[in-house]
Amino acid sequence: MRADREPVLGSYPVGDDALVVIKDVFFPEGTRFGVRITGIEVTPGNDAGEEQVQLTVTPATGAP
Repeated sequence: MRADREPVLGSYPVGDDALVVIKDVFFPEGTRFGVRITGIEVTPGNDAGEEQVQLTVTPATGAP
């Protein structure tokens, strides 16, 4: 995900619960599930300044 779009980088720490919502060609009706953030990796931006954020997550035990 991009660091400059909601939720912006820094607004969520490791340990937070999150709700993942996916709607694409594989899930045209959409799907959602709760996760816990266990890692955050940031890749510096290119010339356009678009930093990329990769979250490592595990299934959440409760709804976020």
